[in-house]
Amino acid sequence: MALHPHHATRFGWRLWLLLPEYWRLLTPHGRPKAAMCSSSLVDARCPHGNAVPSSDCACGVHYIADLDAFRDYCGHYLDQGHMELFGQDYQTWRLPIAATFGVACGPVERDRKVLDALRTDRYRILAAVVPTTIDGDAQQQIRRHYRVPVLDGLTGSACSAVASAMSSTVSEHDLQRYAQQPATPPDELTLQWNATIQRRPFRAFVPPRSALPQHVQAMLERDKQRRRAFIPELPAELATP
Repeated sequence: MALHPHHATRFGWRLWLLLPEYWRLLTPHGRPKAAMCSSSLVDARCPHGNAVPSSDCACGVHYIADLDAFRDYCGHYLDQGHMELFGQDYQTWRLPIAATFGVACGPVERDRKVLDALRTDRYRILAAVVPTTIDGDAQQQIRRHYRVPVLDGLTGSACSAVASAMSSTVSEHDLQRYAQQPATPPDELTLQWNATIQRRPFRAFVPPRSALPQHVQAMLERDKQRRRAFIPELPAELATP
């Protein structure tokens, strides 16, 4: 049996970086930036000692439930298929991106920075969508490691089809199983990569606002205006899985 409609906000999209050659998912946000995710179960940890998600901090696995809002917020990266970061010795890294569709397995809170975003303590990746520039061998590596379907083409219609197909397959039992499943220990590659970026971290490549595409500037201004409006509370049902 599929999830009850009040769980609809549990499903959502995340943007990731992809590490070429190994084709692992890297988070584009947080500290350290570009930390490697080694499993389809993504767990959040709070350095402030709070239970995730907490109203006292912004920690959590962040996602956007509404596809149109996700495309509004991340459309620039989805269109170009990559993101730029400053790496070691201020070298610019141009990394391909991926979008994942998944489900929040625990309590859900609103994000404190992005109006349409939510955050949870555990997010289960259900499918990944990559740019058409990612070849079949790389897609197979992602599929084999994360054990989820991988499709190419970051178009609105492709993402909508993924969301419709995958959300209808998750039951209440699946959600409970994801929530109770033990965390997967990071493998050696993940440990080595994350230790390296702790010592020599990436930092975001942030262009001046005037250099951003017009649709991104409009999105930022729209988000600023919407923040001034009243934001209703989430449904009480989302407090527990």
